[in-house]
Amino acid sequence: MTTTTRRAILAGLAAAPVAGLPALAQALPGADPVLVALGDHGRARAVLDAAYARTSALSDKVEAAQEALGHITYKGEEVLNLRQLERLRSMEPRGFSDEDLERTIADLRRNNAAKRAALAEPDHEYEAARAALVERGQPLEAALREEREAEAADEKWLDAVNAAEVAIMTAEPTTQAGAAALLRFIADCFEELIDDARELAPDAIRAAVAVLEREGRA
Repeated sequence: MTTTTRRAILAGLAAAPVAGLPALAQALPGADPVLVALGDHGRARAVLDAAYARTSALSDKVEAAQEALGHITYKGEEVLNLRQLERLRSMEPRGFSDEDLERTIADLRRNNAAKRAALAEPDHEYEAARAALVERGQPLEAALREEREAEAADEKWLDAVNAAEVAIMTAEPTTQAGAAALLRFIADCFEELIDDARELAPDAIRAAVAVLEREGRA
């Protein structure tokens, strides 16, 4: 499952609380491990949803900064910051060195001299692009930096949600409430589970059923 698909799924689940989940399950001595794991998962998912919301807002900020910057080009390529502009300029051919020229024929020497002379002329296109980036480029650079940091945080919380799913699947329910919550979680979220958690689902279902059967006989 791709990160983009994963984000969309989690965003859609953000408003759906886990039914029957005690708010303070983890604080109670002897709490059902499934309820504790479900609580951990819910909290991790809430943080991830908030992180995705921030990333989405920063993407809008980047888009607005790009619009404010306008369309700046150099040598036919759009430039978004000074580093890119300098890189493009450094890639321009600079002609031959004197040592190379000594080993070439006279025609190449003349052509090289002409090229070097042309490069020595003021580069008005470069100066215009640089001035525009200095004047208007800082908001876009700042927005892109924030977006990169937010995306890194997204990945961190996505890992936390994935780990929480595995914890739910490997927790052994000890009560009817825990068994029911585990089965409900699997039923509601099976299609969105990561591969590791999905592979654990059959054993988790069997563990929940065992608790329900045991309680039913009691």
